[in-house]
Amino acid sequence: LNPTNPTFSVTSAANSVNEGGTAVFTIKGPATLAGKSISYIIGGAVNGADYSGQTTGSVTLDAVGNAYVSVPIIADSTTEGAEALTLTVSGQSASVTVADTSLTPAAATYTLTAASSSVAEGGQALFTLATTGLAAGSKVSYTVTGTGNSASLSNAGTAEIDSGGTAVISLNAPTNTTIGDSGKITVALTNGKGSGSIDVSDASPTTFSAAAIAALNVASSPLSLTVDGTTAQSINVSQGKVDKGILISSAAAAISLTTGDSDDTATIAGSANNTVTTGAGNDAVTITGSGNNTLSVGAGNDTVTITGSGNNSISTGAGNDTVSITGSGTNSIDVGLGTDQVTGGSGNDTIIFAAGSASGGDGLGAGDVIDGGAGTDTVTITGDYNTVGGVGATLTSIENLVLNGTKLTIAGASLAGFSSITGSASTSELTLSGTGTTVDLSTVSISGGLKSFATGTNTVVLNAATIQKTAAINATGGTVQTDVEGLKVVGTKVAGANLK
Repeated sequence: LNPTNPTFSVTSAANSVNEGGTAVFTIKGPATLAGKSISYIIGGAVNGADYSGQTTGSVTLDAVGNAYVSVPIIADSTTEGAEALTLTVSGQSASVTVADTSLTPAAATYTLTAASSSVAEGGQALFTLATTGLAAGSKVSYTVTGTGNSASLSNAGTAEIDSGGTAVISLNAPTNTTIGDSGKITVALTNGKGSGSIDVSDASPTTFSAAAIAALNVASSPLSLTVDGTTAQSINVSQGKVDKGILISSAAAAISLTTGDSDDTATIAGSANNTVTTGAGNDAVTITGSGNNTLSVGAGNDTVTITGSGNNSISTGAGNDTVSITGSGTNSIDVGLGTDQVTGGSGNDTIIFAAGSASGGDGLGAGDVIDGGAGTDTVTITGDYNTVGGVGATLTSIENLVLNGTKLTIAGASLAGFSSITGSASTSELTLSGTGTTVDLSTVSISGGLKSFATGTNTVVLNAATIQKTAAINATGGTVQTDVEGLKVVGTKVAGANLK
């Protein structure tokens, strides 16, 4: 050996070492350097964070010129792949492969499940969040939304993970005053890793005191209101909505029901005499019971159906209303503004119309269809400017016509089947429209009298009693036919030359 330039060799005790292990290098030099300190350098693909100690160091040769260097390898949590660790002495080096035995921690997992498929209003909705890869105390953010009866839920929160990797999210299902509604509560993790839902069923009571129903909403199955005993009840849902139905069924005590301006539905059964007042929505009211009910429907396109046997009083508001009666009671229907359809039942029904207008407005007029059905039915007109037939209303199966201070223009054919006309000798004016029609009124009784009767260009058959009770008959352009007794009372009542 050249004493001025000693020769060293460096070897590794093993070809590879795992993270967390120790790399051992052997340095051999001349025995003549026993006891001397030599320097070394640690390098390679590893960096200082991969092992313990410094990148440079020194070691003392033993009696035979050997030295040993141990390098502890750090077991980190980063996946780096295999790396080389090199120890160099005086230009001589040896390497060992550091095997990567660590793995990058697996990505956290999240599983959010509902503790139950449904919960009742006012109950607890529980969700369980199970995670992996999260330390205890970690917080996971979530949002809460609701639909239907839980639509008021809209908030956010955080769940704290326990030592077992889980957290419980507890929510109170809202309560409301809507009967029969349902909804859903949904919890969603803000990281998008999970969501869950619980249905919320209705938990509203099925029986109420009258005082508890000041603002009631009904959203699904019909609400059954049954009055026990003999105490009348007043029920006000004017601030609520009855879009799926109220069923009123009472055999003993009357119920007074008031609804609001939503589209409400009510069914009246039982034998009590009930009162129902609806608002401005498009309401549907069905009367199936035997009681004598009073029904007032507000503005809107309403539908009234009567199948029961009671004697009902019905008033419709403005709108295109439909009243259908198949029951046997004696009903009174006061029809409001709009284009209306009324079909009577087997009882003796009365259908009432208010005035129209000189410009052809509402009242009993264009588009109205009135069918009295079986029984002896009456149409009562309480104002002027009403028109029947032609471009006016259609009347069928009507036996009695009552004119309360009324100017009425009516097609002759529409008088067919009438048994009586009741009017006022001072205010009732009856004019026939159409041309060339023969209208036989010889069997029609006149009560109260008529102020005037105009034939138009039609032929009208009148009996003596009709002529007697009519103050003035205008037959200009038309013809009046009568019997001998009728001729005796004509006098100056008939204007025009057409008298037979």
